[in-house]
Amino acid sequence: MISLKAPKFTLQRKSGTKKHETHISARVVDDDNEDEENGFSNQIAKISSKDIENNENPNKKGKSSSQSIELNLDELDFKPNCVITRKESISAIQRAVTQRCKQEIANISCLINEDKLYPKYLPRFCQNKQLTKKESRPSSTAKVSQPVKIAFIMSLNGRAVRQVKRLIKVLYSKRHFFYIHVDARQDYMFRELLKLEALPNVKLSRNRMATIWGGASLLTMLLNSIKELLTLSSWDFVINLSESDFPIKPLSELEAFLTANRGSNFVKSHGQDTKRFITKQGLDKTFYECDAHMWRLGDRVLPQGIILDGGSDWVALSRDFCKFIINGKNELLDGLLNIYKYTLLPAESFFHTVLQNSKFCTTVIDNNLHITNWRRKLGCKCQYKHIVDWCGCSPNDFKSEDWPKLLATTEKASFFARKFEPVISQEIINRVENWILNKNDLDLTINRYLQNDYHHLDPLSFNEDGRISVYYILAIIAKKRMNSMCDGEKNSEHILQPNVEINLKSIYVKEVNLFFESDIFMGLVISFTHSSTKTYNASNFEVFVRPSTYFQLKRTGSPSRLMHAQVCSEYDAKEQVFRNFGCILHPYSQIGVKHKWLPGPENISATFVWVDPSLTVAGSFEIKIESGEKLSNLPLILYHKPLFNQPLAPGKWKLLILINWVLIAETTFVINPFIFYNGNIMNKEIVKYFHSGPLHLKYIDHNFTAVEALLGFKDKKSSRIRILMANSRKYGKDLQKWAENLVQDSWSVQDICYVSPRSLPCHNAQVDSCFTTHWSSLFPDPKSEIK
Repeated sequence: MISLKAPKFTLQRKSGTKKHETHISARVVDDDNEDEENGFSNQIAKISSKDIENNENPNKKGKSSSQSIELNLDELDFKPNCVITRKESISAIQRAVTQRCKQEIANISCLINEDKLYPKYLPRFCQNKQLTKKESRPSSTAKVSQPVKIAFIMSLNGRAVRQVKRLIKVLYSKRHFFYIHVDARQDYMFRELLKLEALPNVKLSRNRMATIWGGASLLTMLLNSIKELLTLSSWDFVINLSESDFPIKPLSELEAFLTANRGSNFVKSHGQDTKRFITKQGLDKTFYECDAHMWRLGDRVLPQGIILDGGSDWVALSRDFCKFIINGKNELLDGLLNIYKYTLLPAESFFHTVLQNSKFCTTVIDNNLHITNWRRKLGCKCQYKHIVDWCGCSPNDFKSEDWPKLLATTEKASFFARKFEPVISQEIINRVENWILNKNDLDLTINRYLQNDYHHLDPLSFNEDGRISVYYILAIIAKKRMNSMCDGEKNSEHILQPNVEINLKSIYVKEVNLFFESDIFMGLVISFTHSSTKTYNASNFEVFVRPSTYFQLKRTGSPSRLMHAQVCSEYDAKEQVFRNFGCILHPYSQIGVKHKWLPGPENISATFVWVDPSLTVAGSFEIKIESGEKLSNLPLILYHKPLFNQPLAPGKWKLLILINWVLIAETTFVINPFIFYNGNIMNKEIVKYFHSGPLHLKYIDHNFTAVEALLGFKDKKSSRIRILMANSRKYGKDLQKWAENLVQDSWSVQDICYVSPRSLPCHNAQVDSCFTTHWSSLFPDPKSEIK
């Protein structure tokens, strides 16, 4: 919850420390021929020892891998139990954040040194010498009189509550059970879904974990969930799903298929030779999870006597097998549980390996009931290297152009597909739902989607201060607009007076939702109250605001070929979109530009010049644009991210795009000042540390005075710098006014609605009820309502 008190603290301002790097974007080509269902990546890549030594950054230059590194004991508050010499272990200890994590890594490293961490041999209880697989039976052989009961484990992350409810609604039956694990960091999702426990067959786990990609915590979470499910309900199969899964066949077909295959276990194997799988999956390495990171600690020797298998972590397991892995006690199971505590992507291999080496080996069917949308060239961007010492691939979201892939599953034993994200494409979800339910939905809300972006009950982080500052300013602008409707009208006693001061202390933002329509981001829906106190009641108002963008082509045609450019942050290279949908930028945003070009017969070079509000050139970069003639006729979507020293100076920025130093396009964007710091209103003592730009306005270690002279900025720059410095010292009402002016340059109020008529400032206010306003979060949404 936001506190409106100014904090007392001291702060030292430092210039940025990151070394500037120029990122030249490469041509990206879709490969629509890839239609693999296997979750294991064919292109998963190892990070080398050299990269580990250089803090996981493959682009950073540093010590050679041949140089030795030593553990600095002075940085530890404990003494290791042994002398640690492995480079990977030393690097992990040095990079870990907490002393507890450092000590845990050290303890494990010593066990590795003593060869005490893993068993050397494990028994195999399957009579078959090779991997055991069997064919599934067709649904027609099912005994309809005894249909199976399914327990769905839903492991959820993010804020897509409406999509999760829609998923449950499509699968819902009183015969089945829904066990929901919400990531420990996702309190909003947990609070909203807790209401579903009013249904007799829905249960939310109270043993919530903060799971990470590739982490051992994912397997622990699944095993904990299965253990509790065995005590909660009677079921025949357990199927794990995420918020990005969606069924592609009716529930009745899934029931019939599993009924015909009662007692079987569905896991998708890697389909390659085991040695190659072990190497690429990193099974021959020791990993350990702490500080929300998977640390690579070195090589390991896997036990003899067993067959290793793995592939996808999406499974459908029988109750008997689940009882075995939870309650069974033998050397094989105990040994594998120990091994997979220190394994990367353990859920992609544990169940497979237990099945192949136990009495259940004859129950394995090589099918995970899923189809996955793999586009390797887009999905293999090493996007998880900040949380794991490894590179992996992630599937893409289904979009309308992927419809043929889904149609091709009609005759296959595939019942779910992933990934689906309504913020990327709700149209494909609508199409799938109508297909499997055999309906032509005329619901007026079918093309509308709202997803929560902020809730006042959630804890705040520093990175959220910037966007919350803009939310409050937009609420102030909306309330002022509403009050302007009342000019000349005398108000009745029970109605708020329009001349009441509207400032940060009288506004309270309770919730913000992203609003999409027909797969287009339309803007934000902000729920807020206007009063001198904060009460936990329904929001008095909601306002719909839309971002304003400025992009202008100065020249068209050859040789420019430029179609569009957008500056924002939080770029998703896999989906080629900015996850910061509103593009709210602040002084510590990691800004970048997505630019789209028509294909052409020749390579060209464009110069990107970034200009701050004082007309200081922050950076000038030459970007190579490939021809595209030999690749495809599709536009080239590229991304460029300058690494600027921070904070960025607030105000209106420009990005100039030139070819042969001739301006071909220009786009402007706003860096918004902070109104809040750690949830508190900025005060006079601290504001200057955030709003005056980097030291000496040096965004990178290079002199751009020649570029500034070429662009004609020299004569205007000194006066603009004085304005920038004056703005950087603003606080209180002056800061609010400055922020309002900047926000109004990049956002426009589209509409306002009320929750209660008593909230209206006067009778003249032309405002509708939120319950009848189609963009409002309070408007009915039948597709996500479970009855």
